[in-house]
Amino acid sequence: MKRMSRFGAAVTMAVMLASGLAASTARLEAKGSGHGGGTTAVCSALLSVINNATLPQAIRDAAQLGYDLLECS
Repeated sequence: MKRMSRFGAAVTMAVMLASGLAASTARLEAKGSGHGGGTTAVCSALLSVINNATLPQAIRDAAQLGYDLLECS
């Protein structure tokens, strides 16, 4: 039962992270193109989440998706 609880928490966090990234991506795209300002900070934050091995894989996958959508390099 504890395993199912952890899985549920990981899925919830992944959904929250993905929806937040989608909202921030839409907001950044509405402001204009380019990787200045907040996009650089978002990209570096996403990269730190992706490289953090202690986080669940679902959260790292959601961060990778956001990293790819923002076309961070």
